[in-house]
Amino acid sequence: MFQKISEKQMHYVRWLLAIGWLILIFSMFYDPISYHLTDPNDPNMLFSPFRIKKELGCVQFQGTCDNLEPYAMGARFFWGIIVPLIICIVLVFGHEAWRRICPLMFITQIPRALGWQRRRRVVDPLTNTVRSEPVTIAKNSWLGRNSLYVQFGLLFLGLNVRLLFVNSDRLALGIFLCLTILAALTIGFLYGGKSWCHYFCPMAPVQVIYTGPRGLLASEAHQNQESGITQSMCRTVDQVGKEKSACVSCQSPCFDIDAERSYWDGINRSDRKLLYYGYLGLVIGFYAYFTLYSGNPNFLAGGVWDETNQFAMLFQPGFYISGQAIPIPKIFAVPLTLTTSTLITYVIGRRLERAYKRYSKYRNLVLTASQIQHRAFTLCAFISFNLLFWMGVNPTLGWLPAFEQQFIGWMAVIASTMWFYRTFGRTSQMYARESLATSLRRQLSKLAFDFSKVLEGRSLKDLKPDEVYVLAKTLPELTHEKRVQMYKDVLKESLSAGNMNSSSRLEVFDLMRQQLDINEEEHNQILGDMGINDAQMLSTSRQIIQENESRLGKYRRSLELMLREFVESNLPLNKLMQLKEEQILVFRQEYTVTVQEETAILASICEQGSLLDSIAKDAYQKLKTLARYAHILQRAPNLPTDVISLLVFKFQQQQRSLVIKLLRILEIFGDAPEAYKIANDLASLTHKGLAANILLDLLQDETENPPWHDRLPPKAIKIFNSIKALTEFHLPPISRESVFTVLVQLMEDPDTLVKAGSLYALKQIDILKATEEAQHILRDPHSHALLSEEAKTFVTIRQPASKSKSQNISNKISSDNLATNLLSSEDNQVLDTFDKLLLLFRNSLFRPLQTDALAEIARQSEIRIYNTGDAIYQTGDLPKTIWAIVDGSIEIRSTGGDRRQFFKKITSNQTIGQLEVLTQTPFANLAIATSPHTLLLVINAKVFMQALSEDPLYTKHLLISVSTSLQSMLSSQMSVNRQ
Repeated sequence: MFQKISEKQMHYVRWLLAIGWLILIFSMFYDPISYHLTDPNDPNMLFSPFRIKKELGCVQFQGTCDNLEPYAMGARFFWGIIVPLIICIVLVFGHEAWRRICPLMFITQIPRALGWQRRRRVVDPLTNTVRSEPVTIAKNSWLGRNSLYVQFGLLFLGLNVRLLFVNSDRLALGIFLCLTILAALTIGFLYGGKSWCHYFCPMAPVQVIYTGPRGLLASEAHQNQESGITQSMCRTVDQVGKEKSACVSCQSPCFDIDAERSYWDGINRSDRKLLYYGYLGLVIGFYAYFTLYSGNPNFLAGGVWDETNQFAMLFQPGFYISGQAIPIPKIFAVPLTLTTSTLITYVIGRRLERAYKRYSKYRNLVLTASQIQHRAFTLCAFISFNLLFWMGVNPTLGWLPAFEQQFIGWMAVIASTMWFYRTFGRTSQMYARESLATSLRRQLSKLAFDFSKVLEGRSLKDLKPDEVYVLAKTLPELTHEKRVQMYKDVLKESLSAGNMNSSSRLEVFDLMRQQLDINEEEHNQILGDMGINDAQMLSTSRQIIQENESRLGKYRRSLELMLREFVESNLPLNKLMQLKEEQILVFRQEYTVTVQEETAILASICEQGSLLDSIAKDAYQKLKTLARYAHILQRAPNLPTDVISLLVFKFQQQQRSLVIKLLRILEIFGDAPEAYKIANDLASLTHKGLAANILLDLLQDETENPPWHDRLPPKAIKIFNSIKALTEFHLPPISRESVFTVLVQLMEDPDTLVKAGSLYALKQIDILKATEEAQHILRDPHSHALLSEEAKTFVTIRQPASKSKSQNISNKISSDNLATNLLSSEDNQVLDTFDKLLLLFRNSLFRPLQTDALAEIARQSEIRIYNTGDAIYQTGDLPKTIWAIVDGSIEIRSTGGDRRQFFKKITSNQTIGQLEVLTQTPFANLAIATSPHTLLLVINAKVFMQALSEDPLYTKHLLISVSTSLQSMLSSQMSVNRQ
């Protein structure tokens, strides 16, 4: 419930409560106001509910009747209202509510917020620099192992101090609270995280007891892990206002991350038994002592403790029973009472627990040891809460009317009864089963399936655990192989979260396997694939605790994100690390990563199955697939040549990107064994003729700074040097079916040009399938405009008899005499956008353009046909057009006066006018068509310049092209002049 409230809002609440608490502490030293609230004779306080009731007269104390005098209310307000209210909050809303607003917890974080927290210096393995990290209490240290004993001891000591010194003495209580704040600040300075809460706070054991596995309205961490931040987990807010984990793994398993997991993990520990059974005795002994000490069972009925000078009473009789003072000084009587009551309830609790075990065995009740223990703990918590309320809290409400006292009392009983009913039957198997169902739900959500069809409008989040298992078993889209993979992913997730133990393994996972139809042999195979055996899986030494998984997992993902960024960038690894060094330092400090942890993370990033290894395998498979596609399409009969050229060019672009990606991964891996496997796989592909030229060109490219042969590990270079020359990669003969299959698969390619080219070619193979794909494109509102336009050109063709006309239109641009074909066709020289795009693609000047720019240029261009001797442009004309020669030839002629007229011949798939458009200078020469039916694609200069301004990479390509063209023109002119 409180988990969903933002950290920013909680921060304001903590500030308000902390300020209120400090005001209350100040009132312990100086309070001129609240005294009047209790004065029955003050005419200004007639409506004060705290006025001493005159009808009480006096209060019986050790045989005497002491008159009630007005008093300042600081101590009464703290002990009688604030402390019971905290306990009620914990029971109803769970520990997470109080942990997130606790003023003392807030104060312990001040040293961290101010940067004053003690840190230790360590050497970073990634950059070999010295860095600092917060100090935490080791789990295996004495304090780490015995923290609950320490906190229970501090609780016991605190109750003794209250009864002896600070119960009604405001000055002593104020000093006591100030010392508590000082102690919390000291712990906050010495140790990171919530070390005070986990190892020292006396209220923490009380929170453990009254939360149990979960509070009445508390959130359930194992079913609410979408954000990665659960319950009262340490968190902070980044610069953009997003909450993120601030866990430093100061305790594991952490009560603040998953209270129920922490509860079940410690259910059979001896310190838990002392806590639950002993605490019941503390409650009984504490409130019974007021009667044993005063001799009056109604001593607290008025809500007043008529003992103002507690120090003076330390060596007075500590018991007054049956009208007789027992000569045991109070300073000894108090610890004697609390110790006796604690021991008695502890012994009774252990004996009743053993009796219940015998009873369950006798009655053949199917109860595990942890279930019996849990039921005993739940009963103790229920009894202690109601005793605390009726023996201690309710009597202090004497200032309220009788009806309101009874109402509050019965509301507490109802709340505790509801908590008892909800908690008593809870088992660790239920928790484990729900956890696995949550993991399984996450795996199901990854499927591309509309679950609303089978869930009648409900979502996966609405399903109960049993329903999730049934869905996973019965969903038609989930083949047996997919269920096995899903089971493997859930098993990995449970292992990494540290949620595996023998009972959950034998009971919960066995049941899950049965429901998913996964046999024992498949389960063992999965464990073998994960590199573990059954014994190791159940060993706690192999478990990655949930706290570390949260903290270190986020650090690892941050590093992997940076490495993924490198894989997609053009920067060498050393330069990237220099640029990212400050960011890495922020990550280390944010997640408080130790040297040993970082070393392990770096090693795991380079191991088999890691993110980079997966990226490499994916790139390798894509390279093979692209090569197979190119091989099939290049040998496919009756497909337009221009379409095949476009598709193969796009494949080569994708192959180059994939090879570069693999080389960058090799650079990251360095000398790791995985690097040699990737290098060998890549060399194996190139030996077969797949991407060989691309790899060799990259390795020989000296424009890279530094070049690849200096960036890659020496063994990888040695492997690549064995690649001599391109050899043919032989595949079986090409069939129509294989071509059809490839084109259909390419319809799913994310590249718009590849998809459009595939659709264009598909209508030559199967017009009905092409029409079906075109209709699908037109139904998709997000389809690219180029795709939609191409789909509209033939979507109305539904019968095979119409194929010949469609095929004739599609083959126009592949004709040997395109101009004649256009002049004689019924289409009136009209080509659609994709037809013109294919013509543009013949020209190397336009190929590198982005798809949107290329499509827009094609859309705005037009076909023109010139006869021999027609002028394309004249000397002095302004450059408003670029001409791409599709068919025929053009001569560029000089019109200089005395100089010999020179000419340059421009043929198909070349371009004229681009230099003048770029420089915005008039044409200095004359362009004339020199062949009949010279076919030109006329390109609007403004559209071209717009595309140029939006694509910086294309600008570089264009500059190279223009430079080459200028050099060619100069060479031609010099040749003419020499003649």
